[in-house]
Amino acid sequence: MSGHEETPRAPRAAPLNSGGGSAFTRSAFLRRAAVTGVGAATVGTALQACGSGGNTVAAPPPSSGGSGAVKPNIGAKYRNKTIGFAILTSADENISNILRWCKSIAKEAGLGWTIVDTDTMGSVPTAQSTLTAFITRKVDGIIMIGIGASQMEPQLAKAKAANIPTVGSYTFAPLGSSIGNDYGLPPDGDASLVGNYLIADQLQRRPSGKIKVAMLDFTADVIQARRFAFKGLIQQQPRFEIVAEHYSISLTNTASDSSAAARTILQANPDINAIWCNYPPIAVPAASGVAQSGKT
Repeated sequence: MSGHEETPRAPRAAPLNSGGGSAFTRSAFLRRAAVTGVGAATVGTALQACGSGGNTVAAPPPSSGGSGAVKPNIGAKYRNKTIGFAILTSADENISNILRWCKSIAKEAGLGWTIVDTDTMGSVPTAQSTLTAFITRKVDGIIMIGIGASQMEPQLAKAKAANIPTVGSYTFAPLGSSIGNDYGLPPDGDASLVGNYLIADQLQRRPSGKIKVAMLDFTADVIQARRFAFKGLIQQQPRFEIVAEHYSISLTNTASDSSAAARTILQANPDINAIWCNYPPIAVPAASGVAQSGKT
């Protein structure tokens, strides 16, 4: 040690994706924690629904803490059920992880569930026929992940009439929906946070002049509230202008569609400053398209 004391420095703020090495980042941890919680809550809600035989309010989720965790004491009426899972698309890592955690939690709890899962590949008709098939099969419960409940109302009503409990995760069901319960966070809240971050970042990078923004989104309607929230924020910023809107990114060909859309937007608007992506799997391919266009 030296012979004099130095004033301790305040630690630098860690970047948003900082963590203990490249394999572990804060964003990755939060993403894993989020889908674990969603999976636990979804299975917990389905448990109560299957036990009551109809619509339900949210139930406390079963404990899931990995190896060595205490297993919940679950009654026989919840066990050995056949549960139909309908997911929006397996191409979305978040949706795939929610399904995986639902399966993992059901297994850890020793439920003995037979799980029948179907990837609807972003198709409304496929999702509708999937729910119809579950009803015909007389499953004990139905769980939808990422599929808009408003587009499934005829099938949800039939499931309700057949006393088949239905639980949703990020289905954004309207108040009059026949779905038993929906677990999800309001999408406009996180859109406001991310939108304000984009605005602050661009204002710092560009102290003067017009700031041109493009918007990319997929075809489904479940998270359109994010789009409206972002537009509302931009309308309050006199220096910002939305110069391009592309809302038809494929749910099954997301990567190439997003990259191509970004390149097309840049060809038409070479002076664009930022691209806002509503659907998380769009962002990285869109950034690749920007790089391929020689932009930064």
